[in-house]
Amino acid sequence: TASSHQIMEKGKLEDTLSACEKCLFREWKIEQKDLIGKMRVKGAIYYKAKDPNSIYTEHEYCDIVELHVKRIPEPNYEVAYGVSLASQEELLNKKSVIYRNLTPWTIATLKKGLL
Repeated sequence: TASSHQIMEKGKLEDTLSACEKCLFREWKIEQKDLIGKMRVKGAIYYKAKDPNSIYTEHEYCDIVELHVKRIPEPNYEVAYGVSLASQEELLNKKSVIYRNLTPWTIATLKKGLL
């Protein structure tokens, strides 16, 4: 997973796949040559979640982009953290330590069947 936020430039919002491509390089050092096939928007989620450690609430709409890569991504630790590899089975196991540490948007994505 990675987080890309479209940028508004010259009155036009950047498209999701362009923002995703920039994010993949910035956070995971993945370039176009590392992709197998093309990226595609698989779906979207909308969620709202209170941060249990503060007064803040995260409230977002997220496009979910699917892609396949030729190699395991290499995190850029200046912007990516908490990195761990997990199988889909581990992600779906609500009793696992991994599941308890997932972000709210990841849980919403799993519930909608987009991961």
